[in-house]
Amino acid sequence: MDPSTYAMMQSMRAEKAVVKSEHGGCDTPGATVSSAKKRKAANYASFSLDHARRLQDELAKVKAELAEAKQATAAEVKSAKEAAVQEFLGSKGHEPGW
Repeated sequence: MDPSTYAMMQSMRAEKAVVKSEHGGCDTPGATVSSAKKRKAANYASFSLDHARRLQDELAKVKAELAEAKQATAAEVKSAKEAAVQEFLGSKGHEPGW
């Protein structure tokens, strides 16, 4: 499990425990739950945005790595083709009249 996901889950559990303790162990204390739910929703939204940003950053890095790999592969293919042509041209099988 991702450490940030684990931290968010722990935070949510702690908030739930605070709400229960503030209202005598009751999960549904009425109007006060509304503010707790809003706080929980805000925390979740903040976590989600941070997570999305991290994923976007990671995606950008992976795309850059892929572009570099494609360029390197294209250069290797070109070099291999050139080497094959040179090898063929240097071989006895290419001599005229063979």
